[in-house]
Amino acid sequence: MTIDTKPIIPAEGPVVADAAIDGKGKSKRGDVSIIVNGRRHVVGVAAIDYAEVVKLAFPATRSTSFVVTFREGPLDRATGFLVPGHGTPIVEDEVFHVAAAVQS
Repeated sequence: MTIDTKPIIPAEGPVVADAAIDGKGKSKRGDVSIIVNGRRHVVGVAAIDYAEVVKLAFPATRSTSFVVTFREGPLDRATGFLVPGHGTPIVEDEVFHVAAAVQS
């Protein structure tokens, strides 16, 4: 097993994905690496929504409700929750956690 020793935030500070996107939703700047449930994923967009993060975390799950949190995000929205139908701009090495919601 290889351990990734790369810091969550680079020494020079977070790198914000270019907000300008082309007509296909791709970042003009290029790919952005994010961490979802401890696994690194490379995405080619400047923002990501609830459904996309859930799909990265649990690709085969369809009907379960999830709680999606994030940290190490852009300076104006460094931490928070995502709910269905909403998204957030992403930065290099932003961390997302997705957990199945349990009803009591």
